[in-house]
Amino acid sequence: MMMSGEASLDGERERTERTAAKERETQSEKRDEQGRVPDERARRHQVSRRDGAADDGRADCTQNMVSDFWSNGKPPGATAVVCYKHGYRYKVSDFSVLHYRFFASRTCHSYADFFGPNNIPYDCFYLIGANTFEPRDDAGYDNLAIMKDDSKCTWADRKLTCLA
Repeated sequence: MMMSGEASLDGERERTERTAAKERETQSEKRDEQGRVPDERARRHQVSRRDGAADDGRADCTQNMVSDFWSNGKPPGATAVVCYKHGYRYKVSDFSVLHYRFFASRTCHSYADFFGPNNIPYDCFYLIGANTFEPRDDAGYDNLAIMKDDSKCTWADRKLTCLA
């Protein structure tokens, strides 16, 4: 038989555990994988992994690229940074220097290849102000990474739309 004092201790323990779990969850939301506090308006777009897709490290690499490019030296008025596999086709509505800026080509290493590591090149660029980006080839998690200002950009139906 449980006494009322034991029941209140169990209830108190449960509340304490729930409070601690909620606090851990809130703290983990405030920092990214490298422990950096992210810009509250900017969120990385992560395409869901396809069932059965190999985890060769490229998704983490591309996500880290866009995060670094967004945090370090983005041009004034930038609304998004995109890294897309080199050679893949895409459409941008405005390639003028006022709305598009190619930033860099970077390489990620794939370790899922039977013959050993592969170097996979990516093209990274900024969208500035109002612009759109539409991938024309595979836009899976390992080929595309986007970081955008959520107050100005949306990703829907394989199209990134940013407003000024």
